[in-house]
Amino acid sequence: MIEGTAISKILYGILQLTFSVLVIYFLPKRFSKNFTIVSIFIALTIFLLAQVYFETLSDSLWIITIISMYALMFLFIYSTARVSWVQAIYLATQAFIYSQFVAAIEWQIYYYIGTAINYSGLLLIQYIIFIVFTSIFVLIFYVIYKHYHIKGYKPEIKRNNMVTVFAIMIIVFFMSNLSFLNIPSPISSVYPQEIFYIRTLVDLCGVVVILVLQEYQIIIQSQKEITILQTTFQKYYDQYLQSKENIQLANQRYHDIKHLINLIRAENNHEIKNKHLNDFEKELKGYYLQAETGNVVIDTIVTSMRMQCDELRIGLTYAIEGSKLSFMSTMELTSFIGNMFDNAIESSRKVENVENRVINISIHQQHALLIVNMENYYEHPLKYRDGRLITTKEDKLGHGYGIKSIQTIVSKYGGTLRIDTKDNWFILTILFPISDFNYDKK
Repeated sequence: MIEGTAISKILYGILQLTFSVLVIYFLPKRFSKNFTIVSIFIALTIFLLAQVYFETLSDSLWIITIISMYALMFLFIYSTARVSWVQAIYLATQAFIYSQFVAAIEWQIYYYIGTAINYSGLLLIQYIIFIVFTSIFVLIFYVIYKHYHIKGYKPEIKRNNMVTVFAIMIIVFFMSNLSFLNIPSPISSVYPQEIFYIRTLVDLCGVVVILVLQEYQIIIQSQKEITILQTTFQKYYDQYLQSKENIQLANQRYHDIKHLINLIRAENNHEIKNKHLNDFEKELKGYYLQAETGNVVIDTIVTSMRMQCDELRIGLTYAIEGSKLSFMSTMELTSFIGNMFDNAIESSRKVENVENRVINISIHQQHALLIVNMENYYEHPLKYRDGRLITTKEDKLGHGYGIKSIQTIVSKYGGTLRIDTKDNWFILTILFPISDFNYDKK
């Protein structure tokens, strides 16, 4: 915080580690919670020892100390959080700029108070300023990152993003410390108070630019996800229309053939021929799979999915009060039900033992809740990223948004979604508060 004293360097080391912890707080960790806590204390010891050692070096080597501390921040983030080296540099750069900004404010306030009381070396004031302002800004940044976490905002950090942020850090650091290099310029000074003003203002600009860039990345990513979700909605809606048409044609064909059978039976009353005709009729009934759930949209989807399950030798059972989902639009309903079935079928078809290929879905009202439950048996390992389930399909483009698409619809209607995995059963449970909608409660 306060360059030139051992105490200030120790406090600055604590500040750098604090913001390093903050930027990865909501990210998945490489190790258990207890081990992560231990690693933080180990890192704290290393940070403090490094700062104490740097105090023994010549002032001409101060840039080496800065680079070394940045490297320690990077190593801590990379070894603690489950991130790539590109993401680790990006996050370490954010933490470095935040710590520089807070340190600049603390030093400026310390200098102002110290000058006012004519005793700038008062350690108690230094400690109080450090504790108070570090706590304030950690809380502010915590609220910002928690907001991103709650909303599910996770910007995709690519190399160009990392290079941009790293370049901003270099520029901000150089401009904010230009006065200490004794280089005359419009943004440097030889007067302490002006030096601190310049440093704080430049660091503040750096923080603002970093946050604006992050917000911009989130907006771009959100627009991309919205486009994909809209495409997904349209895909399932188109599939619904096609399935509806196919089922209508199949039903018409079924009635035509059944009528033909009746004509043949009327003209040929032989016992053997009747037996063949009866067998043929029983086989034909397998194609008459029109589900009846109380909702024509769900009827069509379930019928189509049932045919698909039969082809893949997947056992499907359903108990659906379709009228309870009438509050959804047709496009929402096709995406909601279609995504659940697609995920379950994709998982079930990979089960080697045909007898274990099972999908169960139920939709029913219980007291003040509408409960949607989909479960299927699985054998392949599930894949997670940032604590979220991701697709196992080879074609990643457009996939991986199944659960997210479902979650979008669930959130729109104030519901909750939960995923459980137990004994090789994947269980998706969704709850909707029925008081918010006008259901047919018969």
